[in-house]
Amino acid sequence: MHRKGYTKVPNYVWDDVRLDGEDIAILTWLSSHAPNYIIKGPTVRDRLGMAEPKYNKRMRKLVNLGFLKKSTAYLDGKVAGIRVQVTWPKLSKQNMGSESDAEPLKAVRRNDGLLRRTITKNGASTAKVVSFGEVIDHQDDL
Repeated sequence: MHRKGYTKVPNYVWDDVRLDGEDIAILTWLSSHAPNYIIKGPTVRDRLGMAEPKYNKRMRKLVNLGFLKKSTAYLDGKVAGIRVQVTWPKLSKQNMGSESDAEPLKAVRRNDGLLRRTITKNGASTAKVVSFGEVIDHQDDL
């Protein structure tokens, strides 16, 4: 997913209850580099402010969860570091937080160009007309 100028992180990564901010920081930092970039532990640790034991534990965790694939990188027959591929596995419902289990709200465009939000509560369906520029908050009570 490496693109020049920005790093794209799938939205479901933020909902994975197995990951915390430091895990996501590692994934984001690693994915911001070219796929063949050779990584040395001290570079990542220094950039993210992690001690070696914490860094090693988190890297093992990310490999075990399927977010990373690691291989040893060699230059001139000597170990130069590691090559890491960020894989972004699909998130299963069991790894989502409770808020993520809710069905996302859908906005559809009406014939007059306004957006309409349809919400079903207790089997009843209601619609709300949303004007251009109005913020749709999923916590709104209708």
